[in-house]
Amino acid sequence: MKIGKECILFNAYRKKHPKIFWLIVALAILLPSISIGLELFVKDEYSLTVISDITTPLYNLIATIALIFAAKQSSRLSKRLALACGMLAFAQFSFTLWDILLAVIELGLKSTPFPSIADGPYLLFYPLFFAGALLLPSKRLSPTEWLKRTLDLSIVMITAILGFWVYLIGPIIGTGTTSPFLETFLTAAYPVGDLLVFCALLIIIYYRSEKFILGSIWILAFGSIVMIVTDSIFSYQSLLGTYISGGVLDLGWILSYLLIAFAGVYQADAAQTYKEDATLPYMNLFIRERISQALAYTPYILVVGAYYLLINYHYAESPINPDVLFFGVGCIIGLVIIRQIIAMIENNHLLSNLRKALEQGNLQAS
Repeated sequence: MKIGKECILFNAYRKKHPKIFWLIVALAILLPSISIGLELFVKDEYSLTVISDITTPLYNLIATIALIFAAKQSSRLSKRLALACGMLAFAQFSFTLWDILLAVIELGLKSTPFPSIADGPYLLFYPLFFAGALLLPSKRLSPTEWLKRTLDLSIVMITAILGFWVYLIGPIIGTGTTSPFLETFLTAAYPVGDLLVFCALLIIIYYRSEKFILGSIWILAFGSIVMIVTDSIFSYQSLLGTYISGGVLDLGWILSYLLIAFAGVYQADAAQTYKEDATLPYMNLFIRERISQALAYTPYILVVGAYYLLINYHYAESPINPDVLFFGVGCIIGLVIIRQIIAMIENNHLLSNLRKALEQGNLQAS
């Protein structure tokens, strides 16, 4: 199969890249190397905090600039796509502002950064990211296909909500903590925000537009998942009082920022050569087919995860209210049953059409 220039979604060696592309790539390689080296050789806790507070905003700024770059280049494909990328850049900028305020409070004012005014931009990131996901152009689907994808997305999302409820949100709210209301509220708000980001990722994955390049989607998704996992560990450590600023956990945020930056660069680069009528390489088609198959099986796998949550609740004697868990598992089972009924109706319709085609073929042969 001949692969034209327009089919190459990403070519790191192409000489026509703008200077900003090479700047982002250079910084994305250089800065993490420095951070990891400092993490390995600097043992003083305060020095690690200083290094983390100074360098982390730089990573976030790189991600913001990369998403702005993606918005600018994507404007040739779709104004709505450019607006969505711009909203994602705005969300990332709010994260950057949080990092800057955090450094000022922790280093300049020598004060405790949580809770503080810095939490405002941090929490603003979540609705902005969600709005960016909703603005992304969606794929045109038949009513049946839209219903199936919505059911699949709902099953995945409810399972994620139950997981966060059992391990993070429930223990924060239901342990009878003596912490001030604002601190308890913010501690619970972060995992809720991560759920909002996860829901946004599901929307992007299940209803994605062809103009939002496949590679960009999965790099963005992986970067966001790394961020969600890091945030979850941070919330758990904060609950136990064991979090150390500038520690190994901070590398998770750095990795997530860099992946989001690469997602922006990838989208911007691919937008320059994208053509709607281009023939995709065989490998791209193969990957898309495998991803579609994986997404189709994911809801059924997560039913096992929901069952595990029930077992874990029973044996762990969790302090959370069980009504939410039981209701959620019931919803998952109901949605899976509906999903199977739709699949059976589709299969019967296909069999009916096949029989009609065979009968017509037999009549023509005779």
